Amino acid sequence: MSTNLDNQPVLELDGEKYVVSDLSDDARIILARMQLNEEELAKANMVVERLVLSKEGYTVRLKDAIVRSKEEGEEQEAAE
Repeated sequence: MSTNLDNQPVLELDGEKYVVSDLSDDARIILARMQLNEEELAKANMVVERLVLSKEGYTVRLKDAIVRSKEEGEEQEAAE
């Protein structure tokens, strides 16, 4: 979204380039909020990835618990 021109941040939007310091206060506030949104989206994506991995781990543990429970039930039936 933004690059640098002569060490000044530049916003590139719809093929046009704008020096950020030349933007109105309102435009700079909106740009800052957009950048914050991008950061929050990146963090949210990391949380989603972590939750997916956690779910996969819990699925493996659940399968193991079911197998163990089934095996224990079969052992009890055989002992009777």
